[in-house]
Amino acid sequence: MMESIKLLVVDDHPLFRRGLLSLLEDTPEFEIVGEAENAAQAIEMAERTHPDVILMDVIMPGSGIEATRVICQKMPQVKVLMLSASEENDYLFSAIDAGASGYLLKEGKPENLIDAIRQVNLGQSALSPAVAAKVLQRVRHEPAAPAPAAPPPSPVTTVPTVDPTGTVTPREVEIVRLLAQGLTNLEIAQQLDLSENTIKNHVRNILRKTHVRNRAEVVVWAMQRGLIKV
Repeated sequence: MMESIKLLVVDDHPLFRRGLLSLLEDTPEFEIVGEAENAAQAIEMAERTHPDVILMDVIMPGSGIEATRVICQKMPQVKVLMLSASEENDYLFSAIDAGASGYLLKEGKPENLIDAIRQVNLGQSALSPAVAAKVLQRVRHEPAAPAPAAPPPSPVTTVPTVDPTGTVTPREVEIVRLLAQGLTNLEIAQQLDLSENTIKNHVRNILRKTHVRNRAEVVVWAMQRGLIKV
């Protein structure tokens, strides 16, 4: 029998919160362990109930982003999925910086929310399409971070990943930064003097190691670990 995903729902609008709870209660694999309506309650309930995933409103008393920051620092195993009515960059990038694993717009489809909960529970990232576009647009307009020095022949640089046994090499970090600038595989290959197939293989390896599904989520993964500055 599949182990249930324990959820904490945080939103200051009772009608929206109740609707969300009703939706989630109809999904057998989800177990609702609590609900809260402000940041202080969210932190308290998280410490008391130890959820797997928290659905966190962005704009509410005490700030959902600050609650996310505290929870991610105290309980790094807990995944926080932000739910927002706003696409504003300040909220989005502050949430990522606070440690959120995903950012969905409240106008999205219910099935997309259910899929996103499953994704972040597995250690992946989840972004609404409009949000993913903003992530890429923002990073492409930032100066590129300096590339790492050429590595010695055998060692690789281990960086934090969702999978603690995963490693991302300096070359892969360099490719992630170029992906964030919006370069295609062919353009990256030309810049690094490698074949396009070699870059495709690197990108596949990066997606596998970081447990994400697309380039936008790779960028978020890199931002969360300080590999890309925004």
